[in-house]
Amino acid sequence: MLAWTWGTWPDVQIDFGRELYVAWRLSEGDVLYRDIAYFNGPLSPYLNALWFRLLGPGIQTLAFCNLLIAILLVALLYDLLKRIGDRRGALLGCATFLLLFVFGQLVEVGNYNFLTPYSHELTHGLLLAFLAIAALHASGMGKRPGLIAAAGFATGLAFLTKPEVFLALFAALSVGLGLMLRHGPWSVRLRLARVGLFAAMLVLPGVLAWAALSFFMPGDRALGGLIDPWRFLLRSDLRAFPFYRLSMGTDHLGGRLTQMAIAALAQLIFWTGVAMLDGVVQRQGKRMGLLLLLVLGACCLALQWPSAQWGGFARGALSALPIFAATVALGCWFMLGRRQGGNETPAVVLRLIFSVFAFVLLGKILFNARIHHYGFALAMPATMLLIVAMTSWLPQFARRFGGSGQTARRAWLLVWMWVIIGNLSTVGHFMRIKIHPVGEGRDRILADTRGPAVQEMLHELQRRVGPDQTLVVLPEGVMLNYLARRRSPVPYVSFMPLEMRMYGEDKMLGALQANPPDYIVLMNRSTMEYGCPFLGQGYGAHLLKWVKRHYQEVSLIGQRPFEDTRFGALLLRRSQIAAGNPLLYEASL
Repeated sequence: MLAWTWGTWPDVQIDFGRELYVAWRLSEGDVLYRDIAYFNGPLSPYLNALWFRLLGPGIQTLAFCNLLIAILLVALLYDLLKRIGDRRGALLGCATFLLLFVFGQLVEVGNYNFLTPYSHELTHGLLLAFLAIAALHASGMGKRPGLIAAAGFATGLAFLTKPEVFLALFAALSVGLGLMLRHGPWSVRLRLARVGLFAAMLVLPGVLAWAALSFFMPGDRALGGLIDPWRFLLRSDLRAFPFYRLSMGTDHLGGRLTQMAIAALAQLIFWTGVAMLDGVVQRQGKRMGLLLLLVLGACCLALQWPSAQWGGFARGALSALPIFAATVALGCWFMLGRRQGGNETPAVVLRLIFSVFAFVLLGKILFNARIHHYGFALAMPATMLLIVAMTSWLPQFARRFGGSGQTARRAWLLVWMWVIIGNLSTVGHFMRIKIHPVGEGRDRILADTRGPAVQEMLHELQRRVGPDQTLVVLPEGVMLNYLARRRSPVPYVSFMPLEMRMYGEDKMLGALQANPPDYIVLMNRSTMEYGCPFLGQGYGAHLLKWVKRHYQEVSLIGQRPFEDTRFGALLLRRSQIAAGNPLLYEASL
């Protein structure tokens, strides 16, 4: 997978340029929240800046470090999934994680993978979450306070990534810690001591981050930077964007709920039927089992053939992931309620912790669960849980109907291979599109049809813009700043509708007016997912008007921006009369 997808992981314009640019500027001495406006926690940007300081800036530098993180995630996943299920389930889960989540590209835009994620806060947060879950489980039902402290510290570090990861982890560990203390032979004093230790270590990373940031800015401003992600999360005007309503599935809630219910019912009937047929095979012989597997395969192909879209049926089935994760959590809770300790209790507690984490993490895509787009991270734990259930738990369920479990497992493996092949065909489609080189050396990537225009604009910037001159790309395309190593004079790295709503258009325009860049690139970017077609049409009208009044065209590459969906970029230079005498320039207008 690494060789096949080499260099195709990031998107040449959207999202990932922010990850690169922010890390590069921090490695050069800028300070987060003071010099760069940022709407997530500080852990990931500073970790990436550390990689750049140690190994030198480069897309491949970041991809290599993220590959090491993915390897560590595989090791943690294998251990956790083996304890939740068995070795087969862990092996199949890790294989799926590598094939579809670490390297996969299932939508047109890149960045939804673990090598060049659109937000490192998600991938780093998942690593911290699994470390915390593993530490709490290894504490031996709370007998090792050092591991409880480690779990609390990892959870506190997750607070410095993204709110959705922290909320899911905090909910899961709260349930797990409470059950461990309840089932353990603890006095009230020892229980309070362990809860206090967990809470103290949970708060410590946030306090340290605030203290470190306070060296470079007022304490209240540092605190504001740390809690801004939570403010943005609670703002109803941001959640009302069509993009986020579609992502969560609240755009057509009734239809989404119906789809989830049908998918859950269909899976229940199908897998119960497979378990019952396992008993029939046990009585009738292997020939009947082979016949049933062939019939199952034919049905899968028949379902897939009319749409000619591999993996489409499976994507629809995954909409029931929230129901599945919630069912597993409730089942584990019921099992623990009927038991009074025992050797199996730690395994059931771990299943409960994992399923609660998987369910809460799906919150952002709750009614539109999928493994593509945001699902590459948010749906990954729930998908791993489903694979373990089908590989490890389904055969045990089949034995209750008098079967051996082998037929049920083979049927599941057939479905799994079908889903994997279908999704890998989608990955292959996007690999065939990404053939245009952009950047050089460590920054060389392969882009889609936008690549030639971006590369030509990059050459223009290197030829015309001096190393000390400044550049702003509107509305999105800070990848150009990074590849050309030209800084922006304003703290904002994107001027998309979301950022305009977050920070305020007047404030962002004021920053440009106070520190006008030497050059501006207008790069075409449709924003229909936010309810407005282009910059200047539905948002950013005053900003675009100011640009046209104070800047003159230098070169046009491709289609003129903001006229239609065809890609193009326009380079503008600050007007000499505006730069020399702003008042005279305004008077001449």
